[in-house]
Amino acid sequence: MRVKVAPGSARPELVELGWRQFLVKVHNQAGTTSVLRGTSSQARRLAGAMPDEVRNLWLDLQMFDSQPLTRTLSGLALEYRIVQLYSRDPGQREATVTFDVGQGTQDLGYRSEVPILFTIRPAQSVPWRVRDETGAPTVAAFVIRDAQGRVYPSRAKRLAPDFAFHPQVYRADGEVVKLPAGKYTVEYWRGPESVTKTQPLTVVEPAGSASQNGGPAQGASFQIERWIDPAKFGWWSGDHHIHAAGCAHYMNPTEGVLPADMVRHTLGEDLKVGATLTWGPAFDTQKRFFTSRDDLVSRPPYLLHYDVEVSGFGSHQSGHLVLLRLKEQIYPGGSSYEHWPTLCLNTLRWAKRQGAVCGPAHSGFGLEVNSADRRDAALRRDRRERVHRRRDARTGGLHLHGGYTLRVGAEHLVSHAERGLPHTDQWRDRFPVCLRRKSGTRAFVREARWQTRLCGLV
Repeated sequence: MRVKVAPGSARPELVELGWRQFLVKVHNQAGTTSVLRGTSSQARRLAGAMPDEVRNLWLDLQMFDSQPLTRTLSGLALEYRIVQLYSRDPGQREATVTFDVGQGTQDLGYRSEVPILFTIRPAQSVPWRVRDETGAPTVAAFVIRDAQGRVYPSRAKRLAPDFAFHPQVYRADGEVVKLPAGKYTVEYWRGPESVTKTQPLTVVEPAGSASQNGGPAQGASFQIERWIDPAKFGWWSGDHHIHAAGCAHYMNPTEGVLPADMVRHTLGEDLKVGATLTWGPAFDTQKRFFTSRDDLVSRPPYLLHYDVEVSGFGSHQSGHLVLLRLKEQIYPGGSSYEHWPTLCLNTLRWAKRQGAVCGPAHSGFGLEVNSADRRDAALRRDRRERVHRRRDARTGGLHLHGGYTLRVGAEHLVSHAERGLPHTDQWRDRFPVCLRRKSGTRAFVREARWQTRLCGLV
């Protein structure tokens, strides 16, 4: 059984940063009931692609197999399927689309694929207005969905500063978001200290805008609402374990992302302190951002600081270590990570001599609360309602280490400092008295006490 493909009569028109649907007429002479798959060499994910491939990976493709359709072909002699196509670029681009019904069904003469030259209309430019609870311009997280639930921009076509491993993007006041004309639902927030809101957005296509640059569209305005401000009580939100390379981050087309990409996400989650930890993957690339001081992209009171997690090298087999406020990044005797000691104690002694704060990277394992105690259950439910706010599937814009299955809404690092806003590099003095809150009241108390004791802090 072989699959042959020929172009149909539909005009090959797409829209920049938007989806278009096309009917696929299927002459099923073999009566197969397999899944009809559509693919394209231009439709691979950008995350993980080689640098010289990025320009050509402009298409996203998915087959629609939900109701009223079935996942597989019906076996009838004639039926129709739906293919959905998304374009990253405007203008004219060519793609080769291939169809098959399983391994070995591609036509030997390449007749299962068809090259198509698409004309792609530009999207509309939507000015974004984002204000915090005081009315000041800010950065926030946004999940933009159309009526079919599809997320914009397509996660398959994201590179930094947008990350493909979560649905949200982070946008600042005054930036422009490009969207095709249509109706959308926008969910937005600014960290677990804010209230998650949802509002509709209609993007219009003004008359005469179907030309080169996409016409102006209505602006979008978003007002952040805060339900609590711990900084007023001397507590500073943050996270002491985020990565800019490896784990969910891509290693191609670049080895991780830049400080400017990381700080956009910490700003969007209202994290006053972000400790970006260089570890095994892309160590030699990411180590260049270490300065022993707050990174220049910091915007006090929002501080980004590079340090180290001993993971993927050295003594990691006996436990991953987080080393904060280091003055020297590399263990003596080399310029990378191959020579690091294999005993945790030697690593800790070296770091402590610098005045570093050290502790286990995954100290929360085994501390989850599974009690049926009514009071604990009520406290956990109250915390979920106020903090998680339906955020179970998100990572808060940062790649938090998967050892905890961390979420910004579920785990928040806070530093009890003196009253007043932190200034550049002052966070280093506050880290020795920082606690990590974990969802579940008893787990939070136990972990906080244990971790501070382990670090020699109490």
